[in-house]
Amino acid sequence: MTPAAGVLPCNAGSCSRLTPLPLRRRTYQTFLPDPRLRTYVAAYLVEERAGTLTASQPFRIWPDGSAYLLFRVYGAHGAEGLQARDVDACAFQFIGARSIYKPTNLRRRALTMLVQFHPGGAAPFFGLPAPDLTDQSCSAVALWGDGGLRLFATLAHTAGVRNRLRVLEAALLARLPQAYPCDPLVAHIVRQTQQTHGKASVAAMTAALGLSERQLRNRFAPSVGLTPKRLARIVRLEQTLTLGDAQPQLAGAELAHLGGYFDQAHLSRDFRTLLGTTPAAWLADA
Repeated sequence: MTPAAGVLPCNAGSCSRLTPLPLRRRTYQTFLPDPRLRTYVAAYLVEERAGTLTASQPFRIWPDGSAYLLFRVYGAHGAEGLQARDVDACAFQFIGARSIYKPTNLRRRALTMLVQFHPGGAAPFFGLPAPDLTDQSCSAVALWGDGGLRLFATLAHTAGVRNRLRVLEAALLARLPQAYPCDPLVAHIVRQTQQTHGKASVAAMTAALGLSERQLRNRFAPSVGLTPKRLARIVRLEQTLTLGDAQPQLAGAELAHLGGYFDQAHLSRDFRTLLGTTPAAWLADA
């Protein structure tokens, strides 16, 4: 099938991540957005599931600094278009940036589509300061009003994943002229944090820009919903867990060192703060 215009597959079929996903050890189809959106949007993520799930299927929402726009179809409907009476089998939500791990349960689901925004990339489209939705989720219809309701109905009644991606991307492009530009200073700090896997000193980055840490926080938090240091801790821990996935033979102390921690106790403290558990318990339950 020819890719949708502007919706390009990344390692089609099983690209596990472009940037950190909200779930670890899950496989999503990952699609690149239209180039006009790439300042704001990291990727579109799609998961289609077959078979049955219990009504209380556990779902790990991983803190990664990103906000998400989520469209989900429950039950056995899959990718086909739904009739008007079946719209209650769908969900359309905005998920704010997560500062901590939040366990939740989901109904049986057939299709999940996510717009993953870069840290700081969602606020220009939704008109709310990012901290208002940090660690929260809400109806996307409530944020976008009548336009959101029409988009939700169109997504529900449209058949096919690629067609739904076209609809979703067209809605984002339509809002692009009203979206204010991302703060270039914030984007620079986010980029440096991700490129160094959270190891770059926030104080050093701030000093290099001629700002105080307070000035940076006052510009950063309204866009991203997190402080620069919290984002750095999240990115560093994600990278450390990625290292642990790739090299399971690494001992705790060695893994901590490679991840940029002072020692294993430092790594354990971040685990407890961000994930609410110990490294051993988290990995055993993954």
